[in-house]
Amino acid sequence: MSITEECDGLTDGNTSSGSPEWVTKQSRYLALRQIGWRVVIPEPHSSLMERRGIDRDLLEYVYWARSIRGLSDNTIRVRMDLLYRLSVATGRALRALGPGDLQRFERMAIAGRSAETRRAYCCHLRAFYRWLKSTEAITADPSAVLTMPMVPRHLPRPIAEDDLADALEAARPKMRAMLTLAAYAGLRCIEISGLDWADLHREQDGSTYIHVRKGKGAKERNVEVGEVVVQALRAYGIKRRGHMFLGLDGKAMGARSVSRSGNRYLAGRGVHATMHQLRHRFGSVAYQLSRDLRMVQEQLGHASPQTTAGYARPSSDAAARMVALMDRLPVPRTGSLAPAAGAALPERIA
Repeated sequence: MSITEECDGLTDGNTSSGSPEWVTKQSRYLALRQIGWRVVIPEPHSSLMERRGIDRDLLEYVYWARSIRGLSDNTIRVRMDLLYRLSVATGRALRALGPGDLQRFERMAIAGRSAETRRAYCCHLRAFYRWLKSTEAITADPSAVLTMPMVPRHLPRPIAEDDLADALEAARPKMRAMLTLAAYAGLRCIEISGLDWADLHREQDGSTYIHVRKGKGAKERNVEVGEVVVQALRAYGIKRRGHMFLGLDGKAMGARSVSRSGNRYLAGRGVHATMHQLRHRFGSVAYQLSRDLRMVQEQLGHASPQTTAGYARPSSDAAARMVALMDRLPVPRTGSLAPAAGAALPERIA
């Protein structure tokens, strides 16, 4: 039975077909998640999908993306919301849309956002329509007309060391632990929120690593950590198991809660930086100390070393030494920038 057939009693508004009680009481969107993912979610979701029907092709796609393709829950959530917005904006079935419909949606809902966001939205739409074409529901891909923007390379923006020291010194144990995991282990907010005490491992040789289970794209990795992280977690109160960071309601903190609380704390200290800039700091310092971009890539959990290069700021001291040595080269007289014949070159920069 397909997911659409399983949801028939739900999508047509029929509540007398023997459906479970939770189907009749909650939104179509929640019921989809409970049927397709076999997970009961007690709290309502804020998506637009709660208030209106869901496109049949979207139901099938979500089931395929989660159960067969294995995409992360966060990726599926963002993609579902975007596709639902497209369906509502056009008022038509997703499979019936043409290139002109997607171009109008691009101008209405995508234009004006950052290059990274525009690129992500285009990738989400293209992924859905590639899948729809593979099912032979459509013969041509209307998303091919979408513009894939060039994403400019941004300079890393690590938090200043003095600001970091001030923030860590004044923080309470819980906040200090979260800040330390970002600045000294390079963890994302979503990774910090998903940590369990059982993910902290101490080896016999004295080394320590954290097993990150909820990384970006549902990727797992081991992150080596030092004594600064261990001491911060010890001051917070190391336990044998259970969620590492709990909210006021006693439940595990979400990624947004970690980000907001950390950013609010930094702003309250007069620090003009974000939690993500602490991760930038880790990438920059790790590269300056090791000069091993591949190792830093693994620690940060990046799929491409080009992404890591955006975090790893070279040392300004090394650049200053290079400029000083360049000034010692003989001044060319023939218009060539090459040193004069027989001139000794300065020693290689360390």
